[in-house]
Amino acid sequence: MNLPSSWYVIARTAEIKKDQILPLTRLGQPLVLWRNPEGTLVVMDDRCPHRSARLSLGELKEGRLACPFHGFQFDPQGACQWVPELGRGAPKLCVKTYLTTEREGWVWMWWGTGEPSKEVPSWFTEVDSKFCTAYMKERWETHFTRSVENQLDYAHLPFVHRNSIGRFATSVQKYPELQMDEQRIKWFFRPADGSDPQTYIEFRFPNLWINRISEKYSITLAFVPVDDQHTELYLQNHRKFANIPGLNSVIDFFMILLNRRILNEDRRVVLTQEPIDVRLAQDEVLFPSDKAIQHFRKWLNSVHSQG
Repeated sequence: MNLPSSWYVIARTAEIKKDQILPLTRLGQPLVLWRNPEGTLVVMDDRCPHRSARLSLGELKEGRLACPFHGFQFDPQGACQWVPELGRGAPKLCVKTYLTTEREGWVWMWWGTGEPSKEVPSWFTEVDSKFCTAYMKERWETHFTRSVENQLDYAHLPFVHRNSIGRFATSVQKYPELQMDEQRIKWFFRPADGSDPQTYIEFRFPNLWINRISEKYSITLAFVPVDDQHTELYLQNHRKFANIPGLNSVIDFFMILLNRRILNEDRRVVLTQEPIDVRLAQDEVLFPSDKAIQHFRKWLNSVHSQG
């Protein structure tokens, strides 16, 4: 996918188990994820350089990934260390591997050209292990850009969500305060007394978002680009209220049910937007409420990675 070079969240750490192989398509690229004997994550192209078989159909052998077609074995750096017919390795035969890091239960992968950014990807300090966290995932049949823009748009709340959270939305004739730079987009309605807001929306480039509703409740989203037609949405519900041992799983179930309902209200409209890649939407007319979206589109048109 032709997206700006950056560290992208691609999965949750818990999805990649030890001694298991996980095939995933991310940023339009078929990938295979696995862990070496020490538990370190390996992400590489899901294609054997010998005859193009899917490596994800293979098996793990002594810290190497073995191709299902002819048994070639590749180490965590992608070099072929064993060719059965030769009885030795062919280290110059390599699978492309990707730089990754794991933090706060998430997997980031560097996607792009040039040297990876030395800045460590950051999570939201607003939520930590003291919160009860519930998780859901769903796939939308649209481009990454449409999924993100929907969550940057406050003016749709009274209309798309009129039967749910839209009943509590601020008038669309009142514009929020915006803070925008190369790292984030944050918007909020400042309280009448001028104090710092407790409720706000913040998007961190390239694909993390938080709705900080109160000190005791937040919702986070990771918009994971699958390919040019699909986006995986990872949603986490974070709460400090109603922490009742023995009942937390029931409370979480109903919280996720509510989150899913709200997301489906969004999905119903977002999937009708064409073109699905906003960079092709040259005839759209943006209004003052779309300032955050304008900033996001400016970022999209920055230096791009491989297509």
